[in-house]
Amino acid sequence: ASEAAANADATEFTFDWPGTNLDSAWHSSKTAFEEALFQTQITHTDPNDSELSWTIRIGTGGHMYSHFTPNLHGETMPNQSQSNAPWMDEVQQSISVNLSLDTPTEKCFIHQAE
Repeated sequence: ASEAAANADATEFTFDWPGTNLDSAWHSSKTAFEEALFQTQITHTDPNDSELSWTIRIGTGGHMYSHFTPNLHGETMPNQSQSNAPWMDEVQQSISVNLSLDTPTEKCFIHQAE
């Protein structure tokens, strides 16, 4: 229980616009829209393994639009390229792979239904 409490203590929330994350390497034409989209940022700094640290940003529509892992993959949710609406119709879906059926010639990806 103390490890879980330590991990929870390592997570912070803010509703204040923290500015654009320059390390996320988004296309420069989209950064101008992010402040109007932003509602919340949640950051977890793992005390034991920096690769488990992350930051997510939630938009005013309640959707997660950024998932940034500074010591692992960087930005994992790149923005879309629609003019003046880079987050329009953004839907995140889980995808899994059936390793028993997935082969180099026959792929078996399972997409989440809405």
